[in-house]
Formats: sequence, C-alpha cells, structure tokens
Amino acid sequence: MRIKLTDNFFIEQCAYAPFRWDLYTVYKGKRKGEIIEVEKPAGCYGLSLPQIVSKAIDFEIQLSEEKELELREYVERFEKIQKEVLNNLKNKTKW
Repeated sequence: MRIKLTDNFFIEQCAYAPFRWDLYTVYKGKRKGEIIEVEKPAGCYGLSLPQIVSKAIDFEIQLSEEKELELREYVERFEKIQKEVLNNLKNKTKW
C-alpha cells in the first residue's frame, strides 16, 4: 500500500514487516529531454507510522527551506505540515 504524505514524500508498507513503513521521496528529473518523476528511498526503513510521519515532516521542512530556521519558525512549519499529512492519512485510510 502506498500513501502520499506530501507533494514530495510518500510511504509504502515494508516488504518484510507489513506493520512497518518505508519513506520515499519524489524528485522531478530530466531524461532524454522529458521531465519525469523519479522515486527514491529517503533512507528511513521499517519505522512505525508516528516515527515515519515525523521524519517526513522534518525532511519536507529541510527540503523547502534554503536558510536556517529559528525554533519558533520551525515549530510553526512543523505544525502546518503535520496537519496536512494527518489530513492525507485520514482521507487515505478512512479512520
């Protein structure tokens, strides 16, 4: 099962432990003159859902920000992205 968390990240069930999740990122790349989407592992494997969501949010902030953030700005961005991710999870899994 694949669940989109943000525009840049999605999770997929771990092949060897179906109750765990792997994190993947989506990049846009150019191949033979065409722009395509490339899925790459984000380096987080076999984590529980709360762990993988917090990692995805942190990676999303790092990916979108070019400058260092102060703690207050980081927490505000984290909460905003967390709401978006939780809405995506609720819509996909129908809790």
